[in-house]
Amino acid sequence: MLETAEGYGRHAENRIKMIMDMSTRTTNREKKELRKKRNYEKTAKAVATDAFTKQGLRDLNFPSGANSFCQLFQKSVKSSMQVPSWRAYL
Repeated sequence: MLETAEGYGRHAENRIKMIMDMSTRTTNREKKELRKKRNYEKTAKAVATDAFTKQGLRDLNFPSGANSFCQLFQKSVKSSMQVPSWRAYL
């Protein structure tokens, strides 16, 4: 009788563990999806910077590659927006 009682106890413990695992499976799945998303973003960023370097931006003496190119581009856009060229024709 004692062996069967222990068996039921173990079965109950295993059942509780299984239920607890089921509650954590969704979080593990979510973690996996977040990991995939982060990895995708990292590869997209790497591909973008690789494309910038392939275009030869380092040959143009940009110190940090794509980031300084973006900053330079933003500055040029801002400076061109400040000059109202249409007023010059009035």
